[in-house]
This record gives sequence, structure tokens and C-alpha cells, in this order.
Amino acid sequence: MGRQSQDFLVRKVERLRRAVDRCPKSAILFQGLGRTYLQLGLVEEGRRFLVRSLELDSSDPWTNLYLGTTHYQEGDYQAALNYFQTAHLLDRAIGMPLVGLGDCFQKLGMRERAKFYYDQATYLDPECVPSYTRLRKWSDLDEGV
Repeated sequence: MGRQSQDFLVRKVERLRRAVDRCPKSAILFQGLGRTYLQLGLVEEGRRFLVRSLELDSSDPWTNLYLGTTHYQEGDYQAALNYFQTAHLLDRAIGMPLVGLGDCFQKLGMRERAKFYYDQATYLDPECVPSYTRLRKWSDLDEGV
């Protein structure tokens, strides 16, 4: 990350912290703060604010998706599966939770189940580019490319 990008994110954290102080019941502000910390590479701090966002609004699929992603990146696939599943149940039109489920199952060695979720993501959310990318890699593997 470039110095300008990092400075921008640090200023964004400062603004969001002030906003959270003024609106301590705003789930979207806590989510934004958590995501910004994640962009800075501060996973534990980011996760803390994302969890607070869920405490305020458990019906937000995106916060579940972001938390699932943090657990996936750390190799905690069971926790990631739980968050991705919840995100999908909260909004079945978003493809990314299904991609996350597929990625977890791929890591757990369940290729067919992974492919099922990638297929579902493309079907339910035709604009979900990562699902097509995963399926293309899948096709290349099957063709021996």
C-alpha cells in the first residue's frame, strides 16, 4: 500500500471514530470502521468493530461476509463457513457469500461441493465476477491446462 493510500485510510479511521462517538448505535459506521482497519491490515481491530456492527444489526449480510473473509484468510474455515452461510441466508441475491462457501469447501478438499457453490453464485448473481473466475480455473483444471 502506498503512503498516500495509508494516510488516507488513517484519516478515514479518525473521521469514522468521531462519527461513532456521535452515533454509537450506528451499525454502518462500525462496519465502515472495521473495513477500514482491515484495509490497513489491522485484522483484530477490524474484526472487533465488525462484531460490534453485527451486535447492532445482525441482519446485515455484508458484515457477515467481511467477517467470514477475515476468518477464511486466517485459515479458520469453519468460522468462515458459518459467516458466509449467514450472509447468504440474509440475502440470497448476493453471490459473494456463495463464492466464500465454495472457497472454504475447496480448501477443505470438497471440490464438488465447492463447484456447486460457484455455480450457484453465477446463477443467483450473474454480475458476481469472482464466481466466473473460480469456475474458469475449475474448467482449466479439468482440461489439464
